[in-house]
This record gives sequence, structure tokens and C-alpha cells, in this order.
Amino acid sequence: MDKLRELHKLQRVIELISDSELPISGQVQKTLAETLVCLGGRFGNRLVASVRVLQEQLSKIPDRILDQVAHLSIATSNHEDAPACSRVSHVLPNAKNEEPIIQMKTAVLPEEWEHAMQRSSSSLQDFIRSYFMFHDLDPCQPSHLFAHLPLLSFVESFIYMLDERNERRLLPGSLSAAADASSPTRGPARSATRGLTGSGPDQWQPLMEVLRQKQLLTSRVEAELEQGARYWDLERRLCTALAAREKVAHEEVVEALRLKSFDYRVLNLLMFQVRGAPVNDEFMAFLEVSELLVEIADDLFDYEEDVLANVFNVYRMFLYIHGEGAAVELARLIASFEKVYEERLAALPPLLASGYKIRCREAVQESGGDTVDSSDGRWCIPAAIYDEEAFRAAVVTQD
Repeated sequence: MDKLRELHKLQRVIELISDSELPISGQVQKTLAETLVCLGGRFGNRLVASVRVLQEQLSKIPDRILDQVAHLSIATSNHEDAPACSRVSHVLPNAKNEEPIIQMKTAVLPEEWEHAMQRSSSSLQDFIRSYFMFHDLDPCQPSHLFAHLPLLSFVESFIYMLDERNERRLLPGSLSAAADASSPTRGPARSATRGLTGSGPDQWQPLMEVLRQKQLLTSRVEAELEQGARYWDLERRLCTALAAREKVAHEEVVEALRLKSFDYRVLNLLMFQVRGAPVNDEFMAFLEVSELLVEIADDLFDYEEDVLANVFNVYRMFLYIHGEGAAVELARLIASFEKVYEERLAALPPLLASGYKIRCREAVQESGGDTVDSSDGRWCIPAAIYDEEAFRAAVVTQD
């Protein structure tokens, strides 16, 4: 809890500096904020006067003294009783203008993390029930389940946390206030996470640091995390373009659809790594096309909710691009994926293929079968919403 409070305080100071519009670069902003937090803890109400004194005196200190202090700080930085300032991540570039050695950790609040864990629970359950069989594991066997649940829950919750931050940025104005009121990070807490949504490589640093320490961070895991950042970037651009009635490219919509299940691929790669097994590319290729069909089914099921939230939905995007021809275009895309799915399913070991088909039928039945008729494989397309603003206004009025 103390560490979370420190991170919260640090992020608040970064925002104060950023909002002041001072001509200071992002990395230097972070270091300046860390320094001010340390000084605030040391001087309290005397901070203003103390900083003014330091401003006058620091320029008089010769480099040789600063070098000696740096060596002393390094020698004590790993001790538990070291001052808080010595344990703060340093983010200034070095003399050669290289990238910072250690990036600042993302501020995470307890309520936000708990909410992310709740939201990720259904995906986590689906992953365990659908993917454990590809690792010779039984999801009903407690020893199998609890050996891997902590890692899987941590990673999926972290991804969901970033995903929700990204989606909050996309909320239409008429609904954003309601979302703020119900959000676990509303008010001052919400401010602490502003600007830390899904964009840029820094968002993955805390997760990658944990995986690196556990020797689980492979190049393929890193590549999938980069794909996740690419998905969020595409989602923001596509949804912003749709809201502004600007051009949206069919190819980018399909790319976003392909990227959307990056979290399952991250979890799957970690399962191979934690078991010390080589990645089975045949399994990965089969599951990738299966994920595409699942994502389409989910988008059809969640279509109205996704319109309300202004988030990526392949059917929503196709309606915007193709109008009345959207259902035909979507059917064509589904058919191409189903063809590949059947080919790759046939190449799986028979017992594994049979087990996966049983799991798919269970998943369809549990979802209510509203988008896919399990008896004959027909897809059910929801009624199109052509005026999204009017639809949102009607929902807000009803609420």
C-alpha cells in the first residue's frame, strides 16, 4: 500500500508539471517529479523556501562532489533502510543521449487493479478451459490449475487494466461522465492514471520487468505485446475516424481484428515458456484462426454495447465502410476464416481436435448461442445501427 501511495503521489506531481506547460521533455519531467516528491517528504511545509535555497546553492557544487555523492548513493541504493529518494527509478538520458536505463513504473491503484481482475476473470476462465489441453494440462485438476493461475491472472489483469484505460479515452462525451461516476478510478484517483493509457512502449515496462525477472520474457512475448500496443493504436484511430465521419480502411479493420486476441497469444506463449517446452507453431497457428472466429462472435454479441462505448467492433466498422453490404462482407470474411480453421483442425492430433470441438460447443451453449447457431453453424447478425449518436442519446435518456 505504501508503494502504491508513492506511485500515486509521483504521478500526480508529473501531471502538475505537465499541466503547467513548462518546456520540459517527458523523461526530464519524470526525474523532476521524483526529485520534488523526495524533497516534499523531507521538507514538508518548508518545501518552497528549501527549493529556493537549493536553486541558489546547487550550481555552486563542483562535479567532483556530485560524483562522490553518486557513488555513495549507488552503494546504499539496495538496502531496505536507504532513503526513499535513493530507491526512485532514474529516467534521465545518459551523456550520449541514449534511452533511459530504467523507465518509471506505471501508477496502479488498488481499486483499478481489483476491477481489472474482475473484468479479466471470464477471459481467464475461457483461456484455462480452452488452452490448457494444448499443454497436456487438465483445468479440472487443482494442481494444474493453481500452479499456473497466479501468473496468468497477473498478466491478464495487467492487460485488461491498460485496455480499460484505452477504452475510457474513446467514450463519447454524452457517456463519459456516467463512466467517470462508475469508474473505479474516478476523481483524484482517475487523474493519477491519465496519460498512461495504451500508447507507446512504456506501458509494458512493469509487466516486462516481472516477466524478465522470472526468465519468461522471450522475443515472441515482446513481439505480441508490441502487437497489443498496435491494436490499441488502431482502435483509437479507427473509432476516432468513425466518430468524425472520416475515411476508414477495410484492411486496417481486418488488421485490428487479427491483433485483438494478442492477450491470449501472450498467455499461450508464457505457458510454453513456464513449462520449459518449445513453442508448438502448429497449435499457435490453429488457435490464431480460432481466435478470429471467436472475436467476430463476441463482436456480434456485444455490438450494441460497443456502439455505446465507441470501441472497436468489426461489424460496426464494416457497417460504416460497406453500409447495407456489411453483412455480406462479414460473411465472406467468416467463410475464409472457417475454411482455414477446418484445415488446421484436421491437422491436429485426433484426441486434441475432439476435445477442442467439445469445448467450442460448450462455449456456444454457455453464451446462449445468440450469434452462432451450434446446430448448423449459422451466424446471427444483429440489427444495424446507422445513427449511433441517436442510439446513444436514446440510451442515455432511458437511463
